[in-house]
Parts: sequence; structure tokens; C-alpha cells
Amino acid sequence: MEPETKAKMIRHARVSDGRLVQDAMFDSAEAPAEQRQSDTSELGYGLGINTWVQLGERFYSHSGLINGFTSYFLHAPRT
Repeated sequence: MEPETKAKMIRHARVSDGRLVQDAMFDSAEAPAEQRQSDTSELGYGLGINTWVQLGERFYSHSGLINGFTSYFLHAPRT
């Protein structure tokens, strides 16, 4: 995979006013507490890849669902 392609896959998506998608979704005071926890940062969604840092560790994930089947991929490069 080309480095530019990988960068696009994990670059955080933004809404039209420039805010990151997760900020637009979870800025509300009504957001559940688990979505506002301070140990998670850099939460984002690129071209199909979720990315975040939690307790100092970076994670990448993707999930899918079709016809009664589900899948979940999680990668923690450091560990």
C-alpha cells in the first residue's frame, strides 16, 4: 500500500465547519459519559478506518455487518 493511501485511510474526517466528526457528534452535554471520557483522544474516522488513542496507546479498527454476520478488526501497533 502506498503511504499516501494509508494516510488518507486514517486521516480524520471533518464536517463542513471544519470540526472533526467526533467533535460534532459528541460536543453535546447530552452525550453519554462513556463518549466523553478524558482517557480517549484523537478519536476519528478516516476512509473506513476508526482511529483513536486511549490510555496512551494508539488503536485502529474497522467493523462490518452483513446478513447475520459481524466482524471487527482491531490493531494496536505498539502491542
